[in-house]
Amino acid sequence: MKKKFVLAPDSFKESLSALEVCQAMEKGIKKVFPKAEIISMPMADGGEGTTDALIDATGGRRVYKKVQGSFANTNVEAYFGILGTQIRRSLRWQRQMVWNWLLWKIEIH
Repeated sequence: MKKKFVLAPDSFKESLSALEVCQAMEKGIKKVFPKAEIISMPMADGGEGTTDALIDATGGRRVYKKVQGSFANTNVEAYFGILGTQIRRSLRWQRQMVWNWLLWKIEIH
């Protein structure tokens, strides 16, 4: 029987983006189960990593700019995201999961 894995990690703070975590997990799984079907869905909880998760999920891009830092006369490089038009299967699946959860909550209460 073919194994199926759904990967839905958040980022690892200051080390790996959620997408990079998915890629590392997939690589490890494929070593043990080479024929496994893997669905990767990088997640974000609204904190750091959210912009990256949205950019990666939609095929968007990062725009880097120099901005004023917290201290006078300091500049830092920052970025913002432009979302792409590509909607990956993972986003459709997430939307369906949220919808199912909402229906379940309505039925119970």
